[in-house]
Amino acid sequence: MSSTIKIILAILIVCGLLVIGYGAGSSHSIPFLDQLLKQSDPGTAIPNTDRASAQTPAPTPVRTPAATPSGRYQVQEAMVKKTFVIEGVEYSVESAADLGNNLFKYNGVSGLAMGQSNGGKFILVKFTAKNTGTAATSLQKIAVFLTDSVGRNYSPVGYADRVMLQIEGYDEFSNSSFDATVVKPGITTKLFILAEVAADSSGFRVIIANQKDQNYAVRLSL
Repeated sequence: MSSTIKIILAILIVCGLLVIGYGAGSSHSIPFLDQLLKQSDPGTAIPNTDRASAQTPAPTPVRTPAATPSGRYQVQEAMVKKTFVIEGVEYSVESAADLGNNLFKYNGVSGLAMGQSNGGKFILVKFTAKNTGTAATSLQKIAVFLTDSVGRNYSPVGYADRVMLQIEGYDEFSNSSFDATVVKPGITTKLFILAEVAADSSGFRVIIANQKDQNYAVRLSL
């Protein structure tokens, strides 16, 4: 093969790789969550937290993560104390409460309540999950987190954050790979999450989602 032909083939191969790389990169360009969750129609979107990359965190509290979505899914609005179904489990958000910045002052617990916010405040959300199927279901793939009026996201905090809360009759929700919440068939399980949010945050929604096709946002009255 002549050197001229080799040069031409090399140019064509390089051009082809550039086109492929451009096409792959362009598929990740999407709006931020603060623009998406301000909508109230079924076209609202939430982030795919499995593929979320880091965003500059809110000034307070510094340990509260704020995700930048690299994917989005449709989310539906739901109401407090109204049921919605995700993958055969009926959910209902019962209530939410602002616990302030010091859990030691919270009197509605059985067991231990400890932890102090790093410049923010704690929000407690109680909800139920009822398994309508015939086999036990793990909630490992379910995402539960808070978002505020300016689009900041707040994941639940717990023992790893030196925060502990126990509530009589309720289990702390977990989607961890080693201790994910399991809901038995026909049983309604009472759950809660505790999130540490920025001191100036308001307009909260709790997001409960399978990050595919069954995703719900419930506006909280705080």
